[in-house]
Parts: sequence; structure tokens; C-alpha cells
Amino acid sequence: MSLPKEQRDAAKQSVESYAREFVESRRGLNRDEKYVRELERKLGRLIGECEWSTLRDVTPHSFEAWRARQSGLSAKTLNEYRTAILGLCAWLENRVGTNPIRFVGKVNTSRRSKRERRAFTADEFKRLIKVSGERAIVYVVAASTGIRRGELAEIQWRDVQIDEARPHIRVRASIAKNHKEACQPLPPIVAFALRQRRPLNVAPTDLVFKRLIPRMNCFRDDLNAAGIAYVDEKGEYADFHALRKTYSTFLMLEGFSEFVRMKLMRHSDMKLTQRATQTRRWHQPGMRWRHCRCSMTHK
Repeated sequence: MSLPKEQRDAAKQSVESYAREFVESRRGLNRDEKYVRELERKLGRLIGECEWSTLRDVTPHSFEAWRARQSGLSAKTLNEYRTAILGLCAWLENRVGTNPIRFVGKVNTSRRSKRERRAFTADEFKRLIKVSGERAIVYVVAASTGIRRGELAEIQWRDVQIDEARPHIRVRASIAKNHKEACQPLPPIVAFALRQRRPLNVAPTDLVFKRLIPRMNCFRDDLNAAGIAYVDEKGEYADFHALRKTYSTFLMLEGFSEFVRMKLMRHSDMKLTQRATQTRRWHQPGMRWRHCRCSMTHK
């Protein structure tokens, strides 16, 4: 049985325009802005990499073929992409008919993640910040606060309290992964480095790390320049999120309790903090993490 003319015509329309309309509808429902931006990013990536021009191109096979190529994404992330396109197609059902993605299953998340991350050693981290130019400040802040890559991209100068006796970075609830506001302490030497690069006429809402957050290929180039293996002999990864594991590990080496580390890592469960910490001794004799951080301000 053929579809009504209205549905056939709708299926010929640009999927990109429908995605924009869908994203704006979520914003109109007062959904969290971080969620809306992530939805927009995921749909944009799918549309581009799956080469979807019209809604007729959105098929279970094209999505599953794209998903099969994503060896670098976790099962959880792949399911988030599925949720994004599933939501768009469900929203359009009254215009184009049955949701074509409705029978696409989720990726099994019960298995152990393929990607095990490791902490950077103090020597590795010194080499990384030495070769990474302006991006060094991003790596230092990430490894000194545990703030995630996506959160760092949204940090504004109003969030960076670097002129106070106890400097810190405020992670607004609207950009935090757990949607809870937090104040992450800044080591004085890192606060000093941020003061040095703060523009004279900066606006409070200007982004601190604008154009400095590296894409994965750029980060891997920095690793190569520093002589750091992206995947070590144990199969553990040194990706951007490994900077967060580095933060947790060196908190442990500096003697902070598990409870304090859990709070600073903004975890809801102690087990998450334990998994985010390199349990074996992970520094060179005589090398303290605070000394490692200082080196970027004396290049």
C-alpha cells in the first residue's frame, strides 16, 4: 500500500532541516542546554557520516553500517547516537509515517569496556605540556581539576575565580555531566598561568579555552610529539579522558583519602573513583605532581 502524498513529499525533504527543527523543539520545551547541544552535535555527525540527504536515506542498514565502523566509541556512546536519531524519527512519525529506526537494537553495555585508560606519568605529562604550545593550558587544567573535555569547552571567564585566596573553577550545572554545580580547586601555579593568559578586555561570558580544545587527531599528534604511545603495551589508552584518570591518580599519590577524591572527581559512587585511579605506583622516584605542573609556566 502506497503512502499518502503528504508523507511521500515529507520524506523527500532535507533531513538536516528536520534535525534543526527537532533540536529547536527540544529547546522550546526548556530542555537542558547541554543536552540540546549534544543532540545537535550527534545528529549532525550522523547526517554527515551516514550521508543522509533526505529522510528516505535514513534506514536501519545505513545507521547500523555506520555504527559498525565506530571502533573508537563505547557502547554507551553508540546507544546515545541511537537515541538521538530514534528521537528525531519518532518526532516525525506524524509527518512521514512509521519510524524506520524503531527496530534497531541497542549495543550491549554489560560487557567490559574495550577501552581501558591509564594515567600519564609525571614525566610523560611534562613532555606533553612542553610540546603542545597554547593547548598546554588545557591539559594542565584538565589534569589539575578533573574537569571533562566537554565541560572545559563551555567554561567562561566568569567561572574562573583566579584572584581569590582559594582559586577555583566553577562548573555550572548547565554544563556539568551530572547537572550539578561544582567548584573545582585550582593549584596556585595553575591559577597564575590562567591569569597570565587572561585578555585585558575580556567579557565575563567569553570562553576561556576558545579554539584550544583539541580534536582527537590533534591530541594524538601532541602525544606523538611527546613520544607517548596512544595505546601502551597493556592495551591501555592515553586519550584526553586519561587526563581525568591522571588527576585522580595523583590525588591518591598526594595522600588524599578516597572520600575526598570521590568528591573532587564528582562521582556518585566510590567504585567509580577506584576505577578512575591507577592503583600501581605511577610516578618516578623524587617526582612530585605539583612540580610537574609548575614546568609549563617556565618554558
